[in-house]
Amino acid sequence: MATPTSTPRPHAAPSRPTPRSTTAVHTPTPMSSVTSPPAPGSTPATLRSVASPAYLRSNFAKASPLSHTLGANSGGFSMSRVPTGASQTGSTGSNAALDAHVALMEKTGLTPAGMGMGMGTGMSPLGAGQAGTSGALNGLGIVGVRDQDEERRKKVEEIVALVGTRWGRVCQEGLERAAKRVGLECLWEEGRGGKRMLSIAGNGVLVDVEFNLEEVKNVTLEFSNSGAEVGKSSGDGADILKKDLAAKEEVGYVMLDAFVGNLERLARMDKLSEGGVDCFDAVEGIRAALQTVFDLEVGKARESKGPDARKEAIDREVLCRGSGRPKMHTRGRVGLALQYWMERHLLLPTTPEQGAMDIDTDTPSATEEEPTIHSLIIETEGSSSSLYPSIRIPDSWLGSPLEKPASTEDDPFLKHTSSLNWQEPPPTYLAPDKPPENTTTSTDLHTPNVRFIARFEPPLVVPLQVAADIHLALNAPLTQESIQPTTYESLLFADVPVPQTQTQAQSSQRAVTKKINSYDASGAAKEHTHRYTLFTLQPDYGRTLDSLPFSHPRQLIAILPQLRQWALVGSILRRSFAPDPDSPSFSTDKDDESQHLNGSDPDTLIHDSEMTVDEELAALLADDDEPPIPIANGAGARDKVLPIDITLSTTSSPPRISVVWPQGRELRSVDFGIGPGGVVEVLADEEGQGEVLGIAEEVGVLVEWLCRH
Repeated sequence: MATPTSTPRPHAAPSRPTPRSTTAVHTPTPMSSVTSPPAPGSTPATLRSVASPAYLRSNFAKASPLSHTLGANSGGFSMSRVPTGASQTGSTGSNAALDAHVALMEKTGLTPAGMGMGMGTGMSPLGAGQAGTSGALNGLGIVGVRDQDEERRKKVEEIVALVGTRWGRVCQEGLERAAKRVGLECLWEEGRGGKRMLSIAGNGVLVDVEFNLEEVKNVTLEFSNSGAEVGKSSGDGADILKKDLAAKEEVGYVMLDAFVGNLERLARMDKLSEGGVDCFDAVEGIRAALQTVFDLEVGKARESKGPDARKEAIDREVLCRGSGRPKMHTRGRVGLALQYWMERHLLLPTTPEQGAMDIDTDTPSATEEEPTIHSLIIETEGSSSSLYPSIRIPDSWLGSPLEKPASTEDDPFLKHTSSLNWQEPPPTYLAPDKPPENTTTSTDLHTPNVRFIARFEPPLVVPLQVAADIHLALNAPLTQESIQPTTYESLLFADVPVPQTQTQAQSSQRAVTKKINSYDASGAAKEHTHRYTLFTLQPDYGRTLDSLPFSHPRQLIAILPQLRQWALVGSILRRSFAPDPDSPSFSTDKDDESQHLNGSDPDTLIHDSEMTVDEELAALLADDDEPPIPIANGAGARDKVLPIDITLSTTSSPPRISVVWPQGRELRSVDFGIGPGGVVEVLADEEGQGEVLGIAEEVGVLVEWLCRH
């Protein structure tokens, strides 16, 4: 090939050569001729095959990092404003010319990094067509910029995930879309007069929803691959699903969230049922064992209380003191629930019993509040059989007879269930894909990669050490990665708002003003205002229990005393410090910034937002014979706020709560602990304080009762 010269070809029009002008057929100039400058006053024998420094400087000044375009194939960037010298038709010439650029730029210092054009990380310098030169450009300090496509993709995924939490309202299209999102198949069956039926099917679950236009008329639930015992309660599950889809009269529409929550639970267990192992049959076996234990304990309680005892009282005692009450498809949840604690379970409903159904569903009257029940929702989840024992489907988890002599074991987790004749059934194996040619060996049998799981409803907050003990009792120890530096108090009140007027210094002490009613002998109600302040003797790490794996039903019964213990501690504290919409505790008014100067001095002043400046000054200058703060049921002109200090100790055994409040010119106090099983233990109980607190489960009620006595 001929090397182009500075003399134009005869057939070409004369033109002024530019730094980028080259011929179609080009032989790169050797690196020595490029890097060696010509002698002063001499004319170069050849044109530049590389852009001059002045040209590069002017073009880099005009260029912007935003003008770089993404490579179509490699995902990198190609620098469109940087001259590439030779024609791009020949790869050899292109690479050599680019190497010449690199050498010249390094020598003159005209690199992007040297000119303040750093581009961050994650950038590939060139496209796939120039991959051979990427290593050379990496040496220039062009180590990459943000991958905008990747960032855009992540943002879209976040938006989709956020939108995915919104299921929309009940309608034909919305219901079909929700069913497909949880992994189930849908099939429409057309009817007459605007009637349609949507069949939602899985491997063994079938849900039929009958529509009349957009109104849900009926819902049926079937388990085709499960045993007969599972199908007996399918009608109750269908009623819950229908109620989830029924329009509310006061609203006129209903959201899909409740229905999808139950449908997801059915879909998860349906997908895990394979190889002849049905998860619904496995859960039914757990229910049968728990129901047998519940019936046994109910019979014992009836014998001890006599035939005149109310059935509701006996059931609640077994629920809160025994092995819990198993319920299938109850309280808006499809599936098995083991109810282990009911708040204020000693306050029996005033309406007489109408039947077993009313009692089992805990349906309150129109004037009574529905009781809060803590439950364990028993399901299955995917898990490697090598990491945790798989589900089992035995004929029975209990032997005959149902009871055996009490054990002398010292393990507190087994002491509660030592008299039951629990059995250890053999593993359940998956059916082989094809019949074995020879005799089946142990290597041909596999246990399912599915385990039992108990989900807390509502979640339970416990100290970290208690959570570790519970996990260890279930053979599922906590991992270091799952431990977070969160305190018990912060988790317990995580959903309780903090007043906007509260400063950061005051945030370490939780305080709230609430109103409470007391009743005299005639039944007349009187309203009082309490100001609660919470103190913690020693901060303790906490953990929220959302779910627990287990392999045997006796493991659940064994941990119930600890769960009840902390369920009662949490309910007492939350009932005292939960926000009261009728009290000024969470007002943003500046006058509500009450400063509680806590201490042992009975003359401690509590700033009341209802007191004027003159009244506060009078209280400060009051004689010693006058109490600085009239108690809530005092004989003053009007009641004032009664300050009550509550001190919590979660590190003691059992956890203790101390309550201190002023009465007249004295300070009164009561100290009580919460033992396993939710038993209230009061120190120096001479007035029936433990019984009052056990019934009311509220500090304010106990204080008002003691003030009257």
